[in-house]
Formats: sequence, structure tokens, C-alpha cells
Amino acid sequence: MDALAITVSSHITTAAADVGYLPKSAALDILKKLSSYARLHFKDWHTFSEKFLEENIMLG
Repeated sequence: MDALAITVSSHITTAAADVGYLPKSAALDILKKLSSYARLHFKDWHTFSEKFLEENIMLG
């Protein structure tokens, strides 16, 4: 999974919880897993954000 996918997945998860499609406890579990994954694959916030911008630009 890449930085863009993590970001989009996080956004969809929080939006689904906000409108009641997903219980908040389930959303928190998903977000914790996404956060753990990101911490394993990116050394810091700057690296994550640079990768996100790079991937976003490639999509157009």
C-alpha cells in the first residue's frame, strides 16, 4: 500500500463513520491498522507527505 492509498482509505473510513455506515469502534480499529502500516513503511511525516504528493501528481 502506498501513501495515497493510506490517505484515501483513512478519509473513506472516517467519512463512513461520520455518516453512520461504519461503527466508530470499527473505524478506530481500521485507522489504527493504517497508522501502524504507515509507521512501518515511512520513517517520518515528511517522507509520507512527499510520497503522497508524488503519487498524487502521477495520477494527474
